[in-house]
Amino acid sequence: MKSVLFFVLLLTCSASVGETIAVYYTGMRLLEKCEPNFSNDIVNTASKSACASYLAGVADFHSGAVNANVINRMWCLGETTSAPQLRLVFVKYLKAHPEKLHFEGASLVVAALGEAFPCD
Repeated sequence: MKSVLFFVLLLTCSASVGETIAVYYTGMRLLEKCEPNFSNDIVNTASKSACASYLAGVADFHSGAVNANVINRMWCLGETTSAPQLRLVFVKYLKAHPEKLHFEGASLVVAALGEAFPCD
């Protein structure tokens, strides 16, 4: 649990007492970016790219923090795990937990990947 808390704290901005921290990507905003939208191919491609970049950023940060011995490994991706697969896993998690859509995005990525890709 300490690793998860530390990871989420590193992904959010520090603020002084009394200052509000704005969360740029909530679960709802990420769901809008990650879920396919068949009405507009250009918007759909840009949104999926933003989603993939966000997921890759959280995954890369996790790998870097693990390699630097800052946190324990929270998930284990397979050698053949693809970016589209990460997106599908993440969307599935968000749809299964609509009560969490207002949560900060990175913490939801951590929860989704930890649930889908546990380290044995």
